Amino acid sequence: MKRLGKIGLIADSHGNLPATIAAINCLKEEGADRIYHLGDLFDSALDNDFTTILEVICNNDVLSVKGNNDYQVEQALATGKPFNLAEADYSFLMAYLQNMPMKREIYDLCITHSLPYDNIRAFYEPIDDGGTLIAEKIFRDTNYFLICSGHSHHPVLFRWRSGRVNREDLSEKYLVHFFSTERYILIVGSVDRGECGLLNLDENLYKRLRVFND
Repeated sequence: MKRLGKIGLIADSHGNLPATIAAINCLKEEGADRIYHLGDLFDSALDNDFTTILEVICNNDVLSVKGNNDYQVEQALATGKPFNLAEADYSFLMAYLQNMPMKREIYDLCITHSLPYDNIRAFYEPIDDGGTLIAEKIFRDTNYFLICSGHSHHPVLFRWRSGRVNREDLSEKYLVHFFSTERYILIVGSVDRGECGLLNLDENLYKRLRVFND
């Protein structure tokens, strides 16, 4: 992997502003050079404080990808649901949602909400169903060294080694070491449940972080 510094990863905040702020602060304290949100900033079933959430994301230069809940909020706004927003706030939110990419690519690293494809199905289908079949298909369909995903709220690592895929729960006690002879899918876990992580691309390490306990 290229030398790209430290990347902070947040996923699935579902409108939980205190958890999002806590994760951003935690990752900055850990030395993150950049922070990415892996989708579901909002919860489509709730009347979130959209404007404040977006201000926190923008003011902290957090880069995001679109999650299924973000897509559903966008569709609701497009069909006339106001979410009690002032006109200026509506324009701010709609412009942001319309410009959220479905994935971001950094050399051989892909940052996405769930499946690393450019279609609506990719929002909704979880990689982690308790087995390895979906992960195995993704490894065969793509050439990414590392895919970072959200959507499935439990922190999990899928490891491709010598043509076989293993599913591994991520421990808070141990760093994950990435090896050039392997490939990986990393599911960060939900910040709404206190999860985030730090990806050190200079040393090929990942550290699972907890911003609060359940």
